Amino acid sequence: MKAHISDKQPMTKERLLKMMAQAVRINKDLWFIEGEKVRLKTKQIIERKDWAMKNKKYKDFVTSNHDTVFTVHFEEKYAKSHTIACLNEDTTDPKWLFWVGDFERVKDGKDT
Repeated sequence: MKAHISDKQPMTKERLLKMMAQAVRINKDLWFIEGEKVRLKTKQIIERKDWAMKNKKYKDFVTSNHDTVFTVHFEEKYAKSHTIACLNEDTTDPKWLFWVGDFERVKDGKDT
């Protein structure tokens, strides 16, 4: 029997990644490819309930790069699901990982 979101199974990292991958396959607006240009949806990220609990360096990165155009890069272990990506221009070590739903497409320097 397959599990459904409404079942009462514990939420594991693997289960969450599987659910996120399913959402990406359903919603083509969430499908990004390696090398695609994006901006962070800063407002969406900041308005999350857990924003106050996030790492200060992460919060500084997000807020200081509000208008920055980035290049999507999928780390090998996340490439199959296309749900988690990092940004080539991110110089932090290690690079921050983002859910692709936090990206906004940019084409020729303009939002699409």
